Amino acid sequence: MNQVEDEKVPQWSNTTKLIVALSIVAMIAFLLWKFQFILGPLLFAIVLAYLLYPVSGFFHKKLHFPWRLAATLLYHHFSGFDRSAHLGWFLSGGSAAKPDRIFTENNC
Repeated sequence: MNQVEDEKVPQWSNTTKLIVALSIVAMIAFLLWKFQFILGPLLFAIVLAYLLYPVSGFFHKKLHFPWRLAATLLYHHFSGFDRSAHLGWFLSGGSAAKPDRIFTENNC
């Protein structure tokens, strides 16, 4: 039992600590630079999930929606994909092809 207590873990020198810390910082900086295109959407998704969680919980607990349905309805509502297509049709006075009928037999 004394042998285990007497053995000590070797301590790192200040130079070793500095090299390891700088290496970790360099790796993190490289990864941030390499994947910078995904950071914006990832942060947006995290903030959106944080903000919509209570609303989805309300739909689930009070209105008795299944959790998936509540989350899907909220994300679909806030995504804007459906509104952007319909807005173009509306602004054109309805003369342009409706978004759900863009690809027909005549123009394929």
